[in-house]
Amino acid sequence: PDVVNELYAVVTTPRGDPVEAGVKVTLGGVTREAASDAMGVARLTFRPSAGDTTATVSVRTANGDRLEREIRLDASDAGLLLRPSVALARVGDTVDVVVYSPRERGWVYMDVIRAGQTVRAKSAEVARHEARMSFAIEAEDVGTLELHAYQPGLDGEVRRDTRLVHVSPSDDLTIDVKPSADVYLPGGDAEVQFHVSDRAGHP
Repeated sequence: PDVVNELYAVVTTPRGDPVEAGVKVTLGGVTREAASDAMGVARLTFRPSAGDTTATVSVRTANGDRLEREIRLDASDAGLLLRPSVALARVGDTVDVVVYSPRERGWVYMDVIRAGQTVRAKSAEVARHEARMSFAIEAEDVGTLELHAYQPGLDGEVRRDTRLVHVSPSDDLTIDVKPSADVYLPGGDAEVQFHVSDRAGHP
C-alpha cells in the first residue's frame, strides 16, 4: 500500500489462446485503461491505499465481447519494490533505479553484485515512499548484475528486494548468413556462408 504497484491482466480464450483487447481496471476509486498485447498481457500501474484490495476488471474485445469481474488482491507492506529502468543493458548505458518503500522516510541501500563480488554500493534517501539512484554500465560489468536493495526497519527487520540486469558488450557481433540458394530439395546439399562483424562493420 501507498507505493506504486504494477498490475498485470492476462486476457485469453477458454482454450488459453491470447486475446488482444481493451482492459479497464478500477482500484480504490482510480480507473486505468490499457490494451493487451499479442501475448494477451496488459500492464497498469496503481498507488493503492491500505484498504484497496478489490479490483474491478472489465475487458472488451474487437468483436464486441465483454467480461467484467471483481478480483481480490493480496496486500502486504513487508517488503521493498526494486524497479530498474532496464533488464537488458549495454556498456555505456545508465541504469536508473527506483525503490518503493512502505516507509515514507528513511534511507535505502543497494549493492550491485557481479560474479559474487560487490562492485558498487549505492544509497538514497526515501521521499514520499520512493528512493531514486542510478549507475553507469562499464566494460567490467558485462554479464549478469544482481541488484540487491535493502532497508533496515525500526522494528529490526530488514526489507529487501532483488532484480537482475543483463549486460552485453558495446561491440556486439553481427552474424550475416548467406545460403547458396533460396530453395533446396529434400536431401540436397546446402552451402551456407557466415560473415561475422562488429558494430563498426569490421570482420
